[in-house]
Amino acid sequence: MAFQYRSFEIIAVTITALAKFLFYDLLDQRLIFILMMFAFWGIYMIRRIKKAPKLLKLWGFRIDNFKSVLKKVLPFAAISIVGCIAIGYYQDTINAHWHILPLLFLYPLFGTLQQFLLMALVAGNLQDLNRFRNQTLILISSTLFGL
Repeated sequence: MAFQYRSFEIIAVTITALAKFLFYDLLDQRLIFILMMFAFWGIYMIRRIKKAPKLLKLWGFRIDNFKSVLKKVLPFAAISIVGCIAIGYYQDTINAHWHILPLLFLYPLFGTLQQFLLMALVAGNLQDLNRFRNQTLILISSTLFGL
């Protein structure tokens, strides 16, 4: 049964990636793609977690180390945000519209979903299937994420 899920997940992530090129690059319908992706993968995750609650931790969603990670990431995030604002101000490219508010909310969710699809469903499933060595998995994952 687990093999069946692994194969389905890898194929579904591949279809999602191909749909990204279709909706982003050819049809210029980013919002439709993002909403469809959130709906499909959200429903899939909820259904899988209801059947096997331990999947959340297996997939990398945990909060037991939140404080320690936040302490490490927060200084970098603050410096990055200040740097981006400073560069935008210097280049006179800051364009504050109301559109930024939904993006500030959606982009972290979108990034988290992308990371989940790649790391948990592709790399994790390939590792569980014992198809590749760790170095090869790292190369595959980083190449796919770059694409």
